[in-house]
Order: sequence, then C-alpha cells, then structure tokens
Amino acid sequence: MLKTPTKNREKLIILLALIVIATLSFQLNFFRAAESSHFESFDKGSQSLVLGSIVADKLSLEKHGSHIGFLSIGESFDYMKNMLDAYPIFSGEVPDKDVFYSPYKSQYGIQGPVFSKAYSLFSLKTIEQLQLLNSTFFALVIALITLLYIKIYNLRFATIFFIVMISSPWIVVFARNLYWVPALWFLPAVFALLAYQAKTRMSQAIFITLVGAAVFLKSLAGYEYLSAITLFACSVFVIAPIFNSSTRKKRENLTLFSLTFAACVLGFICALLLHAGMRGDTILSGLLNIFEQDVKRRTYGDPTTFDEVFKASLQSSPLDVLKIYTNEWNTYLFAYLPGATFKIMIIFSALGFLYTTLTKKSLDKNNALIFTFFFITSSSWYLLAKGHSYIHTQLNYVLWYFGFAQALLYTCTTYIAVLLKDFRSTLKERSLKKSNAIIVFIFGFCALTFYSTDSKRENEFKDEIARLSTSDGPTITTPSNLTVKLTRNGELVLYSENCRQVDLKKTFYLHVYKTDPQTPEDNYQNLDFEWKQFELRPPRWPSRYANSCIAKVPLPNESITKLDFGQYSITNGSIDISWRDSLSLEKQVSKITATDLSDANWKNGVSLHGFFVSNNFRNRQALKVGGYLKFSASGLRRISALEYTDSYINITVDGAPLNPVLDGYPNEILLQP
Repeated sequence: MLKTPTKNREKLIILLALIVIATLSFQLNFFRAAESSHFESFDKGSQSLVLGSIVADKLSLEKHGSHIGFLSIGESFDYMKNMLDAYPIFSGEVPDKDVFYSPYKSQYGIQGPVFSKAYSLFSLKTIEQLQLLNSTFFALVIALITLLYIKIYNLRFATIFFIVMISSPWIVVFARNLYWVPALWFLPAVFALLAYQAKTRMSQAIFITLVGAAVFLKSLAGYEYLSAITLFACSVFVIAPIFNSSTRKKRENLTLFSLTFAACVLGFICALLLHAGMRGDTILSGLLNIFEQDVKRRTYGDPTTFDEVFKASLQSSPLDVLKIYTNEWNTYLFAYLPGATFKIMIIFSALGFLYTTLTKKSLDKNNALIFTFFFITSSSWYLLAKGHSYIHTQLNYVLWYFGFAQALLYTCTTYIAVLLKDFRSTLKERSLKKSNAIIVFIFGFCALTFYSTDSKRENEFKDEIARLSTSDGPTITTPSNLTVKLTRNGELVLYSENCRQVDLKKTFYLHVYKTDPQTPEDNYQNLDFEWKQFELRPPRWPSRYANSCIAKVPLPNESITKLDFGQYSITNGSIDISWRDSLSLEKQVSKITATDLSDANWKNGVSLHGFFVSNNFRNRQALKVGGYLKFSASGLRRISALEYTDSYINITVDGAPLNPVLDGYPNEILLQP
C-alpha cells in the first residue's frame, strides 16, 4: 500500500529536479551551452513583436486587427531603422505619445495576447520575468517527455534526450524567446506519449484530441517547423515498440499513428482558417493571400514573382539546403562537442550499422529505424520549406533537435558498446575474423571522416574561386599565371586554378603606394610575405582543386594609388626577381553619405567642420586631402584633413560649419573630379 505513494513522491522529486535544471539552462544559459553574445542577442527582432502587443494593450493603441506588431519611436515603422525600438519603449524610456504601432499579420500571433494577459495578471515589470514564464513552461514540457521516455523507451534514451536538450546551443537560445515559445513545439509529443500509454479507447481519444489542440495552439503562434513537430509527436508509435515488448499489435500502433497525424493536420487547418480571416475580406481570399505571399515564398515559388532577396532560396534545391545544415556548423552540437562532430557521428552510425549487420549476420533494424525516422522528422522542414531554410540559417539548425541529434548520440553509444564488447571478445577468444572486421571498421571510419572533412574544404574553395571569377574590381593576370584581384573589402587576392607552374616557395614582394604620404620616406609601405601566411588551404587529391591556390593579403586602412608586386629569391647575396607586375588604382565611388549617428558630439554624422564615414576600401580610395566634396546645403568644400581609425574615416573640410540636417545623414555628398 505504501509503495505507490512512495513511487509517486520519487517521480515528483525527479520531475521538479529536471524542471529546475532545465530552467537554469534555458533562462540563464547556466551551463554555457551557447556563447553569451548569441544567447543575449538571439532573434530580438521577432521577440519585439510580442513586446509590441503588450505595450499596445497597455497604452490602448489601435492594433488594426492584429495580435502582435512592431513598435517605433516618433515615426512610422521602418524595418531597418526601428526593429528594436520596442525594447526602450517597453522599459519606459520613451514618452507614450511618441510610440507608434505597426500590425504584423503574417501569423495569428496568439503569443501576443497570452503574454500581455500574463504581464497584467501577475503585475510583471521586466522582459526577464516574462521570459522566466516561458523558460519554466518549456522546462516542464521537456521534463515530462524525459520521464515518459524512461517509462516507454529506456533510461539511456531518456537521459540522452534530456542532456542534448539542455546542452544544445540552439535549443537554449530559443528557449526563453517570447515569440518562438518552443514549449509548444514539444507539447504535442507529451500528449502523444500519454496516448501511447493509455489503456482505454476513451483515454486514447482524449489524448489524441489534446495533440490536435496543442498543434492548433502552436499554429496560432506561427507555422514554422510544423512538419517536424507533427512527426516528432507521432514518433512514439514507431519507436516505442523497439524498446518494449507490448502486446499491442502493429496495426493498432499504425492506427494510433494515423489518428495522431490526422489530429495534427486538423489542428493546423483550424488555425489556418482562423488566421485567414485576418488576411482577407473572406476566409477564401485570406487563404489565397497566405498561399501566394507566404507559402510559395517559403517553399517552391517562382523566383521571378518575389523580391530579389528571395531569388537564391527559391532557386536552390533541397539537397543544397541539407548540405548547408550538415556541413556549415558554427556552434557546438551539444555537450560542448564542436559542430563538425555532427557529420562524423553520422558516418560512425552508418558504419556501425554495416559492421553490426555483417558481424551478426542479421539486419540491425532497430537502430536503423531510430536513425532513419528521426532523420526524416528533423529534415522534413528543410525539404518542404527549403526556401525558408535556405535563408534562415540563423534559426533552423534547431530542427536537428527534433529527435535526430538524440537518435544520433543513442546509435553512436550503442555501436561503441558493440565494438568494445567485440574487442574484449576478440582478445579473449583470439578471433581473427572479428579483429579483421574491427580493423576494417576503424579504417573505413577514418577514411570517410577524412574525405567528408576535405569535401567541405573543396566546397569552400570552389565557392571562393567562383566569387573571385565573377566579382568586379581591378584585375590582372601576371606573367607567373597568377590572377591578382583587388576586392571590395580591401584585400589583394592572388589565385589560380592551376598552380603547378608557380613556385609558391619563393618570397612575394608587395609595395603599397599611399595617396597622401606624410614624408618622402613614407611614399610606399613594404609588405613582403610568404605564401603560407595568407593562403586558403586547397583540398587534397582527388579534388579538381587540389592544384589550385588562393592567398588573401589584407591591405592598410589608407588610400592607395598603386600596388607593385612580384616574386624574388636571394642567391649568393643577390636578389633574383622571378616576375613583377603592378596595379594602378582609381576611385571607385562618386558619392558618399555621412554615418547615421547622433549623440552629444555628432548629429547625423556631422560635427562643425567635419563628418565621418565607414572605413572601407572604396571610401579610402575615393577620399584624399585636397580633393573636393559637394554638400546638399554647404556646397563645394575642400578636404583639409583625413583621420583613419579601424572603423571610420574622419573627414575635415574647410569653410564655415556644415549643416547637420541638410548635409548629414541621409543626404548624399558628391565627390568632385
């Protein structure tokens, strides 16, 4: 009699412990899973939509039928200028009369009224307090899934799931964001797990209905990742039979899978119809608007019917998208493992499957099913919404954590255990057959890992060659068969697709002639270099770029008139020049604009006789002491001084003080010949 209360108490303690641990990770980045800058700045633009709703409700602003929207200070909303205005407004730093609201109707926006109600109901004051509600809700959902996995799957899979979730940089940065509300991504899975556990048809029906209701809520908060959310919820009916010997028949699991999938689709359709009423005069016109403006833009629409910024995404293939999210990791994977580990773990799992199948003489169906189903789950959005995924690489790596990252770690640990067991058995039995199989496995793993790592380098090299071949900028082909190009960001690039005839061991000389030398001795700067100092390492054989070469040499942050370069060697104390060439430079812009900055010393980038612009190569080439500029209000002025910093060029002109309003940002300043 006492066992059940004791067990329930233990489960409750474990649940609370998991919630606390997950909340610490999600709210505070306690385990440093994500870089601090990534954690603090992640997608603040989207979150501002929810803050806009809260402020609009607080100030009784007209929301024009929307539930979320942007805020701006003192003017109508401009995406580039006012994206983050909601933060000082929410903090009370802006007078109410200067606040403008811009409706956002690309989704229904249920998170707006929900957080607005919580804000007033609990008398909250800060964004962090709102985020804590979000993080705790998400932690509760993850903790529940973990406990259910312990019961339905096994302790190892459940532990892996929880560790991956709290140590993934992508999950952690999303976790507290008020726009994304990631608890809604996984809430359908909680009800699906409960439906799998249910003993009666009535209980199953109730939980499957709740799955549909959860997807309905998620769809009202945005349609992102719905394919992955749906398949992850349905996964229990495919994966659970692997872990337990339930008497339930396959047909019943298939029926529950189908009903759960149908409930998800129905929840989405209900939300879509509700949203369509916001997007058109009728539901039908709203649906057409959503399909033409949103669905096509995010999937497989005609590139010619959308803005130029979407062209590359709509022309890309699903394979292009998968390559991006497999190869181009710039964060940890989970548990402080580098992102490059992702591809290595895929290779290890594939070889582990082959090794186990061949040595055990039977197909390793269980691990193959876990790997394959969760891969389909996570990658479904990459394939269905490839336009969205191609563009939003700052977001969509999170999709791998809808089961695949966890499945990957699970299968890898499984195959490591198999290898260790076989290795011990080999030592004990002195079995030549097993030892050969282990050697082949290790050799194959190393070879494939080496090849996959080099294939990334090949893609990078190929892209760089293509960019250099098509980009503009002063270019010459030298007697040594090297092409030399000056790039927009002020790098001197030397490259060739066939460097066999170039002796890269000889020293390169580079003389940089300045536009305004301070002394005769300062006429040029000597920047001699060795190739390996600046080379982009080429891929190895058998890549077609194995004999190609690229070196990118940074140039000084000053205006330049000419570059002399070549190669030489020193023999018996005398200099032997192999080849030489030069590049004369001209200004590449005809107009500039002062920097958009106003503070105590500057207004619109202007202060008395001076203004400043970005320190980039084109601006450096355009400006020189003694040159003339024509301002909108102040007319023709002579440049009397130039001062360079790492980020800016400070320009002083003669004559009366400039007019910050009419001469400063955003007015154009013309360069005179």
